[in-house]
Amino acid sequence: MKKFSKDTEEKLIKEAESLSGLLRNLHQGQFQIREQTLRVLNIFFVIAFVVICILSHTFSLDIHNTILLSGGLTLTLLVLFALFKIQKLQFNQGAGFIIVLSCLFFYVLAIVAKGSDPLFYLPSLLVLISIMINPRWSLIFNLGLIGLATYTLFVSSIDEKQSARMLIDFVTVLLIMQVVMRERGFLGEKTAMILDSLSELSSRLSVNLVEITKERNDALLRDFQTGLLTPNSMRKELGLYMEKNPSEDLVLCSLRILQLDEFLIINNSKFDDYILDNLVKKIGNLFRPELTARTSKGEFVGVLNNITGEQFTEASIQKIFTNFQASFDIKNESLLSIQRVGIAFWPDDGNNVDELISNSNMALLKAIELDTINPVYFHHQMSTDLQKTVKLASEIEEAILDNQFELFFQPIVFRNPHQFSKVEALLRWNHPQLGLLGPNLFIPLATNNGSIIKLTNWVFEQSIEKLKILQSENSAEFRVSINFPPECLNYCVSNPEYIHYFKSFGNDIQGIVLEITEGALLYVTPEILKVIHELKEIGFQLALDDFGIGYSSLSQLNQLPFDYLKIDKSLIDNIESSSKSLLICKFITQLAHEFDCEVISEGVETTQQLSLLDDVGMDFIQGYVYSRPIQFDALRNFVIDPKLIK
Repeated sequence: MKKFSKDTEEKLIKEAESLSGLLRNLHQGQFQIREQTLRVLNIFFVIAFVVICILSHTFSLDIHNTILLSGGLTLTLLVLFALFKIQKLQFNQGAGFIIVLSCLFFYVLAIVAKGSDPLFYLPSLLVLISIMINPRWSLIFNLGLIGLATYTLFVSSIDEKQSARMLIDFVTVLLIMQVVMRERGFLGEKTAMILDSLSELSSRLSVNLVEITKERNDALLRDFQTGLLTPNSMRKELGLYMEKNPSEDLVLCSLRILQLDEFLIINNSKFDDYILDNLVKKIGNLFRPELTARTSKGEFVGVLNNITGEQFTEASIQKIFTNFQASFDIKNESLLSIQRVGIAFWPDDGNNVDELISNSNMALLKAIELDTINPVYFHHQMSTDLQKTVKLASEIEEAILDNQFELFFQPIVFRNPHQFSKVEALLRWNHPQLGLLGPNLFIPLATNNGSIIKLTNWVFEQSIEKLKILQSENSAEFRVSINFPPECLNYCVSNPEYIHYFKSFGNDIQGIVLEITEGALLYVTPEILKVIHELKEIGFQLALDDFGIGYSSLSQLNQLPFDYLKIDKSLIDNIESSSKSLLICKFITQLAHEFDCEVISEGVETTQQLSLLDDVGMDFIQGYVYSRPIQFDALRNFVIDPKLIK
């Protein structure tokens, strides 16, 4: 839920303190009034009692008239006391005298009539006359209600009898306050001061209430971190825009910025506000701000800005996103904006706003699946493909329980001498209907639906089982490398017990190498750094995977305890034709050795590449030049027959 702004919070705190102080003053004033009034009342009750006794005896009044006379004298004396002795009023046009004379007149009339009950109507008439003479007295009545509520709170801890007596006394004071002018006198000045303060406070609170209401509405309409629209409000705004401009062509884009999932651990990175502000400015130039929403941590959807009909070409859109993909300069660190983009056109790719947004998201999912930085455009076949994808994703956890997954292994060969005792475990899915599926078809799905942790645990446990078999059949000390995705690192941060899960395997984990992709280490937070060191301390060896594709800097090798550095295949592919690529491989190898890291080249396919890598001092080779990924039984034969090693 959205928090109020700091200024509004401070205003509310000040107003609350003011209200609290006023209520305390009101409470203290009420008790002071009550104590003084009670003393006066005692005197007047004695006087009234004496007068009543004399009059009753002189005129031989019956009990009914005696009671009426008692009530009339008491209330009259109270009014006279309030008006003349305490208030010292200067009556305007005889208003106060009218009240007093009215009281006396109706009581005398009641006594003469013998049978009418003036107590039934006199208080109401008195209040009515008071309000007619001075409408502001209605404020005094309202104050009385506030004071009564406050009073009952303060006396709630007192025993019932005392509480009842105090409540009766206080109501008596309120009756007096109904018939006094507020402008002058002891009671009037104190009441006026409190009323003026409460009135001012009420006005300020009313203004703040308007601000709070606006902020709460904004919270429903805008993302509080970026200020962009929420998905629901963007959907509404886009629908209204399309209704008003039915003939206008629009380009709707769904955009994912990969760093916001991997570089930022949102709400944890000390740079997150800086990065988001930077990103929102870039997105504001790319999309129309009034038609742009943040849909998740690193995903946005919006209508392309400043693009006219003649610019509705894939080439022009490609240029826009090529320009958008630029470096972020974050505190002297340069971060490449890695993006995935899905695009749908209005009105060609949807009959309404919901369909258009859905199709744009489908195109984005396809871009993620293809792992391309180029925009992917929606086409109707995607709907069918999406249904298959959703079905496949829903089957992953069941497939884990049914052991439909299988590990394939690719040897990692030590160059001098030519032998191997390391393999990488690569996951495949033996799907009952679709056959053998590669990881590119289901790993993104497992990442998106949260089953990647369970899948990684399955790979880890199976690797330990296969490793035990290899070591029991051979004298060599084998190691098995497995992929350890960014989601597992983050899971270790949020769930420390995950480390204990690995610890439960004891010394068996010493034969496991965790491969952490370079993309997972865009910025190493203290929490991530701690997890990596803990994994190292409990017995794992660590490898930095996919190194060389541009995510991180070499300086990270100084603070991260990696045992191996794996050069990405994209760099190896060019060493035969590019001397620069070969020079980069040589530089990386030499630098890694300075940090006591051994270097593995993955994706080596030709003997010429193999020879060039030998010259630069590469430690290990992995690729088709030695072996494709093979099943476990084939791996056991591979170990037995060293002639298979080229």
